[in-house]
Amino acid sequence: MRLSTSYFLNGIVYARLPTLLSRDSFETLILTKDVEDFLSRLTSNPFYYDLKVSDPKDPLLFEKRLMTILMNEFGELSKYDRKMREVMEYYLLPYRARNLGLLTSSKPMGLTWGEVSRLIIPDPFTGIDFYETLYSLSLESILAYLEGKVLRGALEALKVFESTRDPTVLEAIIMKLSYEERINYFAKLRGGGAEAFLDCLLLEADVINILTIYKGKVMGISNDVIALNVIKAGYLYPTVILKVLEYRSPREVMDYFLSTEYGFLFEGISEAFEVALRARNRLNKLLYLKIGTILLDPSSPLLPLAYLKLREIEVESVRRIYHFKRLGLKGEKLREVIPL
Repeated sequence: MRLSTSYFLNGIVYARLPTLLSRDSFETLILTKDVEDFLSRLTSNPFYYDLKVSDPKDPLLFEKRLMTILMNEFGELSKYDRKMREVMEYYLLPYRARNLGLLTSSKPMGLTWGEVSRLIIPDPFTGIDFYETLYSLSLESILAYLEGKVLRGALEALKVFESTRDPTVLEAIIMKLSYEERINYFAKLRGGGAEAFLDCLLLEADVINILTIYKGKVMGISNDVIALNVIKAGYLYPTVILKVLEYRSPREVMDYFLSTEYGFLFEGISEAFEVALRARNRLNKLLYLKIGTILLDPSSPLLPLAYLKLREIEVESVRRIYHFKRLGLKGEKLREVIPL
């Protein structure tokens, strides 16, 4: 599937690049004395202006507002090119899957729509009414709808749930299916930046799988349950991932990957609770560098999505700095959050 370039849209994106946070901007945010000072500095950037919240220390309010800003940027840029809208919608599948996973796992728990709606991530391509309508259906009907639309294999989640009675498996399976569907879509794209973008998605799938297995071993979860969460995609799937899945301890998993090209993600990390956070920070640095090269080509049809990917990584870093500030934490590890 060959993409064509929208030079008009690319021009809009280039005009927005200066609002991406620089390394100096991140350093300034890290050096702020508290969460109020952090938000004051951050909202001086026009992209983050709407983060001026009534209660700076309310994490749910902050996160919802932050995600709304990011999703609004996707929605705004999608208006200018119909094909790019489709590309963006597929890219955002894991975000929609998180909402859908929340819906399906909440049904057996008997949560009300009001309780669930507060946790829904803003979706630029469907309104909140879409999720409310889905939530009014039975669990089987929701999964059948997903199966027929975009998440092939969604009905398998129902079979697993019926045998385990664990609502969390519904969310886990829907999430991993979304990553698989996204990679399948991007593997078909052709055009400037398509290979670089697919490379990043495959790397991300590998790291998610590694961390899934590591976390499962730390928590003593059975291999069968861990396997339900494994994304069937990436450079390491199936050979390496399925081999490491059989290891007995998290230390064995870590030692194996330390001797591979993924070792840089885990070097110097001794505490199990730090592994996911610090490995993700390091992955983001690599992805930021790789995706940034797409912006050097003004004719790339994927330039708008490259910008949005950088913005997504930036927002994740901003979120983590906020939580450090909210909890009063300091230290050199905070600088690992900077993706540049």
